[in-house]
Amino acid sequence: MGLITVVSDVHLGYSGADSAFLDFIHSFIAKERVDHLVLAGDIIDFWRRSIDNVLSESREICLALERQTPKTTVHYLCGNHDIIAAQVLKKTYKRFKYTSTKRDGIGPKPLVLREGPHTYRFVHGYQMEVPEQLLWVYENGISRGLCASNEVFGAAMSGIWGVVHPEPKREDVGDALIRQRVVGRIVEAAAEDVLPADRSRHAAYTDEELHLITEHIQQGKWLAKPPPSLEGRVSLAKGEMRRLVEYYSKPTKERDLSPDLKKWRKTAEDRIGLEPDDFLVFGHTHKQQVDMSIKTGNSGNWGSEGNYYLIIDDGKIQARQW
Repeated sequence: MGLITVVSDVHLGYSGADSAFLDFIHSFIAKERVDHLVLAGDIIDFWRRSIDNVLSESREICLALERQTPKTTVHYLCGNHDIIAAQVLKKTYKRFKYTSTKRDGIGPKPLVLREGPHTYRFVHGYQMEVPEQLLWVYENGISRGLCASNEVFGAAMSGIWGVVHPEPKREDVGDALIRQRVVGRIVEAAAEDVLPADRSRHAAYTDEELHLITEHIQQGKWLAKPPPSLEGRVSLAKGEMRRLVEYYSKPTKERDLSPDLKKWRKTAEDRIGLEPDDFLVFGHTHKQQVDMSIKTGNSGNWGSEGNYYLIIDDGKIQARQW
């Protein structure tokens, strides 16, 4: 199969890495023997920018990937910040092979590549962080809702990021209370945008989609039976989204963002069908790591602290920096 290059968490439109990533495409991907380029999620940041603006600003990079890498298969996995990427990109950039979550069901859909005796499974990684019983609501509520936000809301989110994810040494009771209120408001805003009372709004769900939410809640044994009315289903969905506040209000060190790759691999075995001999490659945590003893690698991120990627060849994962 040849060389595989993995990049994630570039956050185009927000991280300031746009020019560096474009140079990476021109100087490395287009010139080296790269058979597969795996864009492992959060490549474009739809959470902090309006869809139209970030797509316009990312156009040159997408065109470069589309036109200047004819011998490379470009795989686009959707992350939590670009969960709508397949939906909004595929009509324009038809050469990309998209892998996304399914809107009508729970769970990630990993990309699987095979090379001789080696099987590689790629996933963004948020799917192994969010509690499994909340995953459907997170994907279809929070992530899609924030992707439908605008510049003002995105700027507000960026401004509070340091409060939501403080450095451990800065954590105190005051910060924790502020963070809980902030995350609560984000969830409320996403809920109002995704599940509005006004069914004419662009992000409104259909009756069938709302029913799926309640079916998922039933599976989690949180409710005896779904409420019969549309209003009841909307109220229930919003209530379950608020459960995420309890999770995201915890200090980072208490959430499932441990740098322990064994922990992430164990979760992947439970959730994405990872077999003992499979390689696992993901991003999401913004921390590049490779542990060949357990066949697991994290591609890191792009931004002011460095631009990281992985090279996979003949059963070996190598950490690189651009």
